[in-house]
This record gives sequence, C-alpha cells and structure tokens, in this order.
Amino acid sequence: ERTVIQVEADRIAEIIEDMMQKECITDGKALKKPGYNDFCILLRATKTSAKPLADRLFEHGIPAVFSHDEAFFDIPEVSKMMALLKVISNPLDDVALLSAMMNPVFGFSADHIGIICSQKKRLSIYAALCNAAESGDTKASDFLAKTAFLRKFSATHTARQLISEIYEKTGLPEVYLTDEDGERKAKNLKRLLEVATECADGGYETVYEFLRFAERVKKGEIKLAGTSDTSAGGVKIMTVHHSKGLQFPVVFMAGLTSGPPIDTEAFKFDQEYGVGLKIYDSKPRTKTVTPMFEAVRQAKKQSDISEMLRIYYVAATRPKDNLFIISAKEGAEKNLSSAASRLSPDYFSKGEALDPVLVEDAKNFGELINYCALLHPSGKKPILNTFRPIKLKEAKKRKFQSRFRMKALTKQSLTK
Repeated sequence: ERTVIQVEADRIAEIIEDMMQKECITDGKALKKPGYNDFCILLRATKTSAKPLADRLFEHGIPAVFSHDEAFFDIPEVSKMMALLKVISNPLDDVALLSAMMNPVFGFSADHIGIICSQKKRLSIYAALCNAAESGDTKASDFLAKTAFLRKFSATHTARQLISEIYEKTGLPEVYLTDEDGERKAKNLKRLLEVATECADGGYETVYEFLRFAERVKKGEIKLAGTSDTSAGGVKIMTVHHSKGLQFPVVFMAGLTSGPPIDTEAFKFDQEYGVGLKIYDSKPRTKTVTPMFEAVRQAKKQSDISEMLRIYYVAATRPKDNLFIISAKEGAEKNLSSAASRLSPDYFSKGEALDPVLVEDAKNFGELINYCALLHPSGKKPILNTFRPIKLKEAKKRKFQSRFRMKALTKQSLTK
C-alpha cells in the first residue's frame, strides 16, 4: 500500500516523463524540451517528506536533489549530541537532559531513567539525577561529573573545541561505528564538528551561540554550507521558504494535505488578546475551555491560516511556465463529497469568493484546493465523471475565464 507522498510522487513522475518528451518550456521566445533541473517541487516542510519523495522519483529513474538543512539537526545521533550541548549550557532543561542521558556513551536505559525520576516525583529530572547520585547510583554520578567538567571546559572554549573534546573523551563516533549503519552515523557526527567549525568562522563561537544558530537553521532562517544538493542536476525539492527569490520553468506544489498536529495545549498566548487558559478541576479531572482561551485560540487560528495562504501564494508565483498543484488523500470521494455539500448554488451562479467560514474550517491547503477544483469549469465535469457519488447543487452557467485545467484521478488510474 502506497503512502500519500508516494502517490503524489508517482503522479509527479508521470508528468515529468511526459513533459521531457515535449517542447513545453520557454527559452526566450522559443520553446524547448526541459531538463530535470528545470523542475522544482515545493513543500511547506521537507523534514519528513523530501527523502521519501526523492526516493520514489529515483525509482522512476528521475534524479532528485534536496536540501538537508532543516533535517540535519533532527538526525537521531546529531539530535542527542545537540541535547548534550544544551545540558552543558543549561542542566535544568529536562527535555534535553532526557535525550542526553539516552546517548549510548552514558549507558542509561529507559527503565533506569524511569526509576530515577520515580524516586522523587516532584523534583526536576536534574534534581532527581543529583538525588540518585547521592544515593549511590554510579551512572548518575558519572554523568554529572562528566557534564560538570564539560560545562567548565565550555566556559573558556568554542563550541567546536567542546564537541571535539566530547568526541575525544567519550569516543562517541567510534561507539556508533558498532551500530547498524554505523558509518553513516559517525559521518553525521563528523559533519556536526565541521558545522561548528564553520559557525566559529562566522562568529557563532560559544555553545549558546551555536545552539541559537542550530535553531535558526531548523526554522529555515539560514542555510548550512555544504549540506544542500540543490545546485546539482536533477529535480529540485525544497521548502517554499527557501524558494523565495527563485523561479523555475516548472513547479509542483505537493504535500498539501498535511496539517498541523492536534491541538492539546492548555495555555495560549497572543500579543493582542493576551493569555488564554483552560481551567482544571481536580475532582472530576476535567478541563474547561474559558471564553478567553477560545478567543486567543481563534486569533491564533486566523493568524495561522493567513500565514498558510501567504506561504502558498509564494509557491504559486515561483513558476515561469507551468504550475502543477498535486493533492492526494485517502478517501477522495468522501472528502470531495463533503466539500461539495458545503458549496451553495450562489458560488456557481454568482462567482462568489469562498465564505471565510469555509476557509477557517479547512484543516489544510488541500481542502481549499478541493473547493477550487469543484468550482472551476474544467474541474467540475471530470470530478463528477470520476467520482459518481458526488453531487453538486444546481446552478446557472458560470462565466469564468482561466488557463488552468483540472484532472481528477482515482487510485485505480494511478496504478495502471
């Protein structure tokens, strides 16, 4: 069974293979056949999608390249090392401390950490670790001694020198060599040392400055030198953010059906509305949504939607010649039927813009594309012919001029 990203990759590959046989992109005033580097796939985030997308294109014989910037610091072995640097900078960071303790050179298991934390439930993890060390836990005392030494070392040395010292004292790269795929893991740790060297040359010398640099890379604000392959030949895969200022003959917008994670926060903040809290009642163990919390949540939701529309506007303005919007999701008939049921006849007869309520209720950009596809003259007919259970309300003929064309595909048509 294929994943959504594989379905989208298969469709993109089909389009690329077809276009490679035609003179369909401009070269001055003339038309010419495209090369692989004339194609670009834009995603809102590449961390989880870029590699499987590139791998699937490669299966079709299509070379693809993408930037590793945002994903580099999330590679497990790199992430654990960064967590150790955070602990050296601030031992009270519980999340970083847990991750650092799971580093193979310290020998903590999940069960061992659980026992340490359960001894004094109201203590921070660092305080619980200190308590365990005082009670004779040798692993805890060894961990605290090593991190204390490294903290003192970091006060007079750069982040690059600190990482080098950690590698030398713990033999961490060599430890990873014994793992499955150990060479790749050791190479990633070596690359981290190179990044720290480049940072020192760029003015990010201390541990704190290096950690700030890493956060900016993860947010897409700056790029790492040497981790981007997008200058090489092949279909380029990148975030919309990194595409700003660039243009490509052919652009695909993909990954549109991935939405934000389920919101479980009990605290929200907005610069205009202030703080919103849920009220917790300990007896029935329930949380009550307050009017202020709901107001802040709605404000944040509207801000997130505005940001989403701005991002995809940037994506839609990147192509020189052709733009393809690829949106795949399980249960196409159900999703399109739901979208169709919410469109009134006025949308078709009067050409009205989408109701703000529809826009606000959309879980992702793909849902907005569903509405647009159903309203578009070249989209309505193929969608109705492909997904027969879908019914649209009767409306007068809509006058609408556009160069865009819609094509509805079933799972069966994609597997032929």
